[in-house]
Amino acid sequence: MDAAPAGLEDRCVRTAGCAVAGSVFREVFAGIERFPALAAYAHGSWGDGTMTPFSDYDDLVIVDYDRVSGALELDLMEKFLHEVDMRFCHLDPLQHHGHWIIDRENLEGVDESYIPLSVLKSAICVQGEEAIRYRVDVGRSLRGFKKNIALTCDGAEQWFRKYHDGRINLYEMKCLVGSYLIMPAYAFQSLGQMITKREALQRAGELFGSGAVSVIAKCTEIRRDWGRALDTPGFERLRSVGRLITNGNLHRRYARLMAGRFPAETFPRLGLREVGEFIREARHHADNR
Repeated sequence: MDAAPAGLEDRCVRTAGCAVAGSVFREVFAGIERFPALAAYAHGSWGDGTMTPFSDYDDLVIVDYDRVSGALELDLMEKFLHEVDMRFCHLDPLQHHGHWIIDRENLEGVDESYIPLSVLKSAICVQGEEAIRYRVDVGRSLRGFKKNIALTCDGAEQWFRKYHDGRINLYEMKCLVGSYLIMPAYAFQSLGQMITKREALQRAGELFGSGAVSVIAKCTEIRRDWGRALDTPGFERLRSVGRLITNGNLHRRYARLMAGRFPAETFPRLGLREVGEFIREARHHADNR
């Protein structure tokens, strides 16, 4: 790479994910070899082998449009990625996001608030180079992480109202728990500390008070025991009907509306006061200049 302009920082990350989990992703991405313009990586808990029934299937796809031969290949590639998205939804009917996709050109000035490429340190390389070199737009990324905190707080407050009223379903509860568990990482990252989600949870007490730490501990327990929430007729109905849907976005919309009730009485209770403290402290990090 040439010398980086002011505000850009050169970085390199090498993948070193879990081979056992990698076999699952290689099966889901079967056929990707037909598309040399695609590089694909599995990250998150499936990448490092710490997956639980709560875990999403997290991937990152880098598209090199200079290697796309024409409109037909582009259409086939888009169709393939939609098929992969649906395979993820069939594996986890509560999958609440699609692919993370980056244009290879954008590696010259990455906004890491979209996805911190440091997640690839424990990722599985499905196809593409194992060492990824890129440049980070540092200022834009830091501003983006603060925005992430604010948006995550907004969503968490909406879901918590349903939780507090006893109206939350499995899909919404997974979103709520995931929001609380990602908050410490966003807070550290907004300060320029690009640590992993796991390390951020372990160090949450450095940035958050006892109420927030209690919420994190309870959500970690809910995540660990999530399999109990899936052993319900409502979830089985969602899985059965979901297999008839062929579009990932429609599947997520259906799951958001029709997921079975979350059995809150069998899990640790999230208290109104401690959750309020957590959100106030998180918003402080978003507002802190």
